[in-house]
Amino acid sequence: MKYFLDKYDSLALALGLLILSIAMFFPVSSDMATFIQGGMILNNGGTLYVDYFDVKPPFVYYFFEFLYSIFGKNITLYRLFDFVYQTIFLLSCIYIFEKLDFRKNAIRLFTVLMPMAYVTLSFPHTFQVESLLFLPLIWYYYLSSKSNSSITNNILKGLLLGLAINLKYTFGILLLADILYLIIQRKNIKAIAFNTIIQLSIAFLVTLALFLPVILSGNFNSFIDFFDYMKEYSNYPSLGFSWLQNTIKFGTAFFTENYSLVLFLGALYTIFKIGTKDREVENIVSVKGLLVFALVLFTSVVIERKLLIYHEQRLFPFLVMLSSVGLYLIFAEIKYYKKLTIAMILFVTVFFSPIPRVINILKFPLGVIKVGEREFYSTLIEGNEGRILNKHFAVADYINENIKSDKVLLINTGGNEMICYFEFDYKYSFPQSAFYLNDKAPEYLKEKAFVNIKDAETIILQNNDHSHIMFFNDDTSLSSIQKNLVIWDYIVTNFKQDTIIEDNFLIFERNSSK
Repeated sequence: MKYFLDKYDSLALALGLLILSIAMFFPVSSDMATFIQGGMILNNGGTLYVDYFDVKPPFVYYFFEFLYSIFGKNITLYRLFDFVYQTIFLLSCIYIFEKLDFRKNAIRLFTVLMPMAYVTLSFPHTFQVESLLFLPLIWYYYLSSKSNSSITNNILKGLLLGLAINLKYTFGILLLADILYLIIQRKNIKAIAFNTIIQLSIAFLVTLALFLPVILSGNFNSFIDFFDYMKEYSNYPSLGFSWLQNTIKFGTAFFTENYSLVLFLGALYTIFKIGTKDREVENIVSVKGLLVFALVLFTSVVIERKLLIYHEQRLFPFLVMLSSVGLYLIFAEIKYYKKLTIAMILFVTVFFSPIPRVINILKFPLGVIKVGEREFYSTLIEGNEGRILNKHFAVADYINENIKSDKVLLINTGGNEMICYFEFDYKYSFPQSAFYLNDKAPEYLKEKAFVNIKDAETIILQNNDHSHIMFFNDDTSLSSIQKNLVIWDYIVTNFKQDTIIEDNFLIFERNSSK
């Protein structure tokens, strides 16, 4: 690769990988625990939509079944896998952006800024399906950029599109990005239509292949039933002025705070330069492609309506490169300023960049090395939700020390981290109690939950897991289950409350005579 002919190229990559390595010291997050739970149940002989229910496409859980068969519940190995995966993605970006004739300094900036943008989202928002999308996404963009529109090229794009759809259904919007990008490149409309048909056909075959385990198990009808139910989830919150206000507020906060003001301004400067057709932007078509993909992916976030931080990271491969191009152009313009002026500009730039957050997030490797994983993670608060990992450790410790059975049922919504620390494999069907406790839950899910409850010897019930996005109201698992008179009456009749841990997790033990 020509890129590494200069020592500064290798230096930039080394710095980028050093920053990226911080992610190896992140603890388990609630979403990662959900994926691991699915992989655990499938690895132990369970089937999707019968023994395990969740909202992602089946491929995600089969992928984590594979990872679980290798890593078990060792979170460090999952984080190491993420580091390796993102390293391959970073090397792919270097290769692709060099092939597309981006300025070397812009690529160097990207090599450092992309890991910064990723790790500063912190541990709840990394190793998501959005971050697994990075690798197929950047190669899809590259194939869309090639002047060659051969059948082979479109078959490859179809394979990547199919993989993206099976990470999250809304990622299928990539096809729209491809079409718009080809129009920008002035490709023939008939050729675009033909290529689109090829892609859709291949993507359909990929999806069919990845759904085969569900189809062959005879559980496809169960998938359809659950998919119909999840339409209620996808339609929340309802469209309206309040939703529009919240979307604008969230988007502004994300781009200026989570992403950083400096990087966002760098991207805007690139867009400005595209509009002026400045000759300094030599590969203007490829840069327009970055913008098209970023805007289409942002549209998919808006369509999903959920306004969660990690959803936005699907833009990063394109957004960070737009920022890198813009910052390179800005630096090229100010390098002739007086030294004092440059120093002041650099100081402000650093202050409003991700660098201060990188420094802050160094607490992860430093804390883990200094006091150990368990002790350091116990001090962390996960996002704005106030769920402290220490509470999950405390529940897991209590269960491991006092319960001799694996019939332990967790009834909560928002975080199943504790199951990664049980000494046994978790066996029950729902990562979110809201699936069967919210007002719109279908009867078959309530019935399955009741089967789980009847089988359990110990129940862990959370009383502070407010999640309006899941329950569609301000209830918790405790208050929701108390409204379900059939289930609550069974629990009250057949179980007794043994203790409460950290004020939030009620432990119920089955009556010995039952």
